Amino acid sequence: MNILEFGKIMTEEVKDALGNAVDVEFKEITKNNGIVNHALIIRKQAENVAPTIYIDDLYDKFKGGKVIMSIVNEIVELYNQYAPGENVDVSFFTDFSKVAGLLAFKVINIYKNEEILRDIPYKRFADLALVPFCLVHDERLGRGIITIKNEHLKEWEVSFDELWENVYENAPKILPLTFGNMAEYVPALKEMPLDGVLPEMFVFSNSSKINGAGVFLYPGVMEATSKALQSSLIVIPSSVHEVIVIPSEKMAVDPGYLYKMVKEVNCTVVEDGEVLSDNVYYYDKNTGKMGILQEEMSI
Repeated sequence: MNILEFGKIMTEEVKDALGNAVDVEFKEITKNNGIVNHALIIRKQAENVAPTIYIDDLYDKFKGGKVIMSIVNEIVELYNQYAPGENVDVSFFTDFSKVAGLLAFKVINIYKNEEILRDIPYKRFADLALVPFCLVHDERLGRGIITIKNEHLKEWEVSFDELWENVYENAPKILPLTFGNMAEYVPALKEMPLDGVLPEMFVFSNSSKINGAGVFLYPGVMEATSKALQSSLIVIPSSVHEVIVIPSEKMAVDPGYLYKMVKEVNCTVVEDGEVLSDNVYYYDKNTGKMGILQEEMSI
């Protein structure tokens, strides 16, 4: 039995278990970097919010010998735990003046997400797409995001430039930059004999630590960091959640080494859906410009 057949069986069994007042839909969901997940979307007919329960791990349990009805019971328990119980008020989303102050962005790889990006009014930096979203919070459901689509701009009668003016203004307010020395994030580094190969490194993310890699593209961040460190900067994409910023004038390795390191980490450590880029970026303190670091470049 493949995952699609398993999903169809789960759809019918979960619907039987929950009754006619609930609609259950099996869906393939394309996530970041083209990763396809499989989920059941379970909605009470009178409600506007539907929990999404991913079943890929449950399929692995089935292949490992777990019986169907035991998995069905697990899904029902998850649904009962996360079902909203009443409608969530999303009426604010029809009014751009109410949405504007809740706008931020995340970054993903352009080339690995071409299909997703067709419907999104994204901005581009090098091989990265800046994807705008609205940060929402519900007392019962917690924090979530609504990705801004081209259709939303038409409904709001808002231009691309007006959207991004508000994104850049509000992202640093609602998801501010956070940073710390690399050794604070990875204590083991304090014990490693780096011998000057890697100098002082800083991890940049946002206050939620989720989809925070884009903070290095907040207005003024690279300029202020460069002035504080009195150096041009190298930006290494750790994942979609954070980047590593290094003062380039203290580097004792060539760019080729950095590229090799990034590609190796992306292949062996970072989950496929969280890989940002195999490239390394460079901010020039003299010109104030930033782009992809060339492997043959002298730094």
